[in-house]
Amino acid sequence: MELMYNFLTNTALSLGGSPAQTTTDMMAHRFVEIGFKQPFVLHALLALSALHLFSKDRSNTQYFFRGVALRDLALQQVQPQLLTIQEDDAAAVFIFAAFTGLFTLAEVILDPRGIRTDPIEDILKCFRVMRGTATVITPHWNCLRSSWLQPMLEHDDTALRQAEPVQGRIPSYPAVQKLMHCLDESDKAQMLDAADRLFAYLAASTLPNEEVRGQHFRYAHNWPIEIQAPVLEMLSRRAPSALILLAYYAVLMSQTPDAWVLKGWPEMLMSGVEQHLHGGYAELLRWPRAMLDMCHERDRQDKSPGSAEG
Repeated sequence: MELMYNFLTNTALSLGGSPAQTTTDMMAHRFVEIGFKQPFVLHALLALSALHLFSKDRSNTQYFFRGVALRDLALQQVQPQLLTIQEDDAAAVFIFAAFTGLFTLAEVILDPRGIRTDPIEDILKCFRVMRGTATVITPHWNCLRSSWLQPMLEHDDTALRQAEPVQGRIPSYPAVQKLMHCLDESDKAQMLDAADRLFAYLAASTLPNEEVRGQHFRYAHNWPIEIQAPVLEMLSRRAPSALILLAYYAVLMSQTPDAWVLKGWPEMLMSGVEQHLHGGYAELLRWPRAMLDMCHERDRQDKSPGSAEG
């Protein structure tokens, strides 16, 4: 009961991602309704709720381990469903996939056991979970887009259009493009596509419009799913051009400071990239480092004793 109450009153609100209440209401009511019909959805949302409680009280590790146990139970329960997904079950599997992806992102940062390998490997693990579940549901995408999930799945490209031209907002964009053009022909097209998508999202995230703020989390969530498989392979072998993109992705993650599932990721990821890259890449890393330093300063001021005054 505690985890369900927290989900309805806190976790769902924390993941709304939009100034409008459409998405939040959907999560708080329809998702729970489906959870009572499909145990793997119920256990996935309760797992995320437990992790959310732990994020607010890191001394209470029981929440973390309850969350992991519930997530593992949900994974076991969903396996038979993944073999033969029917249209009636597509929404449930999609909801499960969304919660599992969010859980994986938060688990890496919050794990009290300190089990970490390398930030690059950690984010690749998250990317693979997010992409894997998306692949499973792809054949049913049109059905989902015409269902009650449509408001959550639709993309508002207004901000992306308003942010053009990108180089006017991100001065290092031409230099990153130049780096991608120097790649082998077998990699160039995929890396240019990944760079263009990432910088479009970054440029849009710098717009001051209140309406855009609801899109920031979606941008950070979508990019790893949209990039092509060779980009992940280049990240796996720590190709400098792919690591440069990861540094800019860290900035994109930082644009959602209220998203608890992303807290800690931007700096950890940027530091991981800086440890791998040396020599001639300092100029390309200057803008993302400066942006993250600005975010740190903003957070520091927000937490300062006098920030609540005036």
